[in-house]
Amino acid sequence: MHELSENPRSTRFIRADQAKNMLAAYSHADKIECPLNTHVTIHWVGTVEMAARVPDRIQHLIERLRHWLHRRNVQVCHVWTQEPSKRCFENSGVPHLHMLIHIPPKYHSAFADQIHEWVGGTSSDNAIEIENFEARAWRWQDYLLKGVNPNTRDETLQRLSKHKKAREARGPVEGKRCGISQNTLGPAARAKWEQQQLNRTA
Repeated sequence: MHELSENPRSTRFIRADQAKNMLAAYSHADKIECPLNTHVTIHWVGTVEMAARVPDRIQHLIERLRHWLHRRNVQVCHVWTQEPSKRCFENSGVPHLHMLIHIPPKYHSAFADQIHEWVGGTSSDNAIEIENFEARAWRWQDYLLKGVNPNTRDETLQRLSKHKKAREARGPVEGKRCGISQNTLGPAARAKWEQQQLNRTA
């Protein structure tokens, strides 16, 4: 069974700079017409290989997702966060993952079928939760960032840190706390896109 102790590789919060980057990435996805319209929660404890290192499994998941989207000529756009697990059916030493992804509606069903294979198989009905949404997109943006450091001075982030489930989202997890698809939503990609828009209007 995977046990997590606090060590130099673990993190307790989403940093303010990381949260701001994720907010910018979320907004940019809309600008490039790739809205993050699918929310996925993966409870690793409910997967067949629950004892495997979660950072490695996240990387594997992202790679499989990237290849799957590329084969369908869909831009790879996603943001994700890790949170400690505190629900009754989970092992507290195995964190869970929240991910917002751009999945065109015509591929929603195929994606839902495929993701079970990407996590190595599931052993519980609670292992993977998928919600497709449009109008309520703002809710998930806030939800993924509720684990932000509550000591931040940024007013927007302070509001997010007071989410009713914020305390549950804080605590040590191994490896990166959060991430985004750098090639499409990262700072360099956003700056390049903005410059292209300026060039077109010049």
